[in-house]
Amino acid sequence: MARRLAVALLVMVGLVVVTSARGGATGAAPCPRTALALVPGPRISPATGEWAIALAVRNVGAAACTVEGGTRVTLLDAARRALPVHPARVSQYVRRVPVRRLTLRPGQPAYLIVAQYRCDIGVADAAARLVLRLGAGPRAPVLVDTGSAPRHLALCRGGKNAPGGNVLTVTPLAARFPQLLP
Repeated sequence: MARRLAVALLVMVGLVVVTSARGGATGAAPCPRTALALVPGPRISPATGEWAIALAVRNVGAAACTVEGGTRVTLLDAARRALPVHPARVSQYVRRVPVRRLTLRPGQPAYLIVAQYRCDIGVADAAARLVLRLGAGPRAPVLVDTGSAPRHLALCRGGKNAPGGNVLTVTPLAARFPQLLP
């Protein structure tokens, strides 16, 4: 009898932990676009041949809300045309991180890293804007950065044959910045 009770309690505790890790136990609604701000994250020193930028998605709303951790980044040039860079999830800056739903309290940030190999043979077109889409579907929040993020990001001369192959590494969102680093 005592053993059954202990097992039942463990199962109940496990369900609560799993549910809250996925964001469901908090009862928080999905974050509307107006509750999110894209701001600079911690500084990252450039590694050999690669630039990286840390960004934070901060809840600027008055209530806790959830955000899907999956990220997609598009770089736009000054004419707002998408630069044809190729997405990746792992580089010398970042390790593979699972995509999770995160609950953000008011003022709380979640972090991501955008990294690209430098343009050794020159820049074909510089990024003027970084567009971040969180999650999938037509209701996915879209955030735009026209500030510091695009500074080192570009379409390199040489296309796929350029050193680094015009690959843009983008991590999913993480609750803590160190979770993204190797």
